[in-house]
Formats: sequence, structure tokens, C-alpha cells
Amino acid sequence: KKYIQDLLKYMNETEIWKDPELSIAKLSSKISIPKHQLSEVLNEYLGKSFYVFVNEYRVEYAKKLLALKEYNHWSIIAIGYECGFNSKTAFNIFFKKHTQLTPSEYKKNIENTL
Repeated sequence: KKYIQDLLKYMNETEIWKDPELSIAKLSSKISIPKHQLSEVLNEYLGKSFYVFVNEYRVEYAKKLLALKEYNHWSIIAIGYECGFNSKTAFNIFFKKHTQLTPSEYKKNIENTL
């Protein structure tokens, strides 16, 4: 339980998930939780893999940026990179899996509701 609290606190305070090179090994060393225990915490207690866990943070941040007027001039892929994705394909696939919409569809829906 303490590992989960430490993990979530670190993720929220540092925004390490923006790092496109983030790995479970890098995260485990930053929060001083052995890699195998971190993996176990994610799988057993949160029910997700490391990549799903990290990419959910990235997608939630992307949704915020896509909704903010000050990011209207940014391309969708620039937003994906800003959130820590390292390819357009990974961004689009995970975004759609998480929201049932592509980033473009999501942005259009937001614009249509304003």
C-alpha cells in the first residue's frame, strides 16, 4: 500500500511520465522500489502493465492540452510528444484505446461543444 502511495505521489509531483525514455527500471530507481516489486504493485494492485499505467497519465495530460485554447496552434503530434509519447503511432493507438476517439476526433468534439 505504501508503494502505491509513493508511486502515485511521485508520478503526480514530478510528471516523470513526460519522459519519452521512461522505463520501469528508471522509475524504480527514482522511487527506490525494486523493479520486480514495482511491476507486482502495478499488475496486482492496479491491474495494469507499466506501459498502460504511464500512458494513461500521458493521455490525460494530452486531453487537457487539446482542450486549452493556448495550445490550439500546436499540432496534435506536438502535443503527443509534449506528453511523453515518442511516436505519432503510439500516441494515436493508445489515445484511441483509452478514450475511444483519435486525438483529432477528441479535439473536434471539444471544439463542437464550445
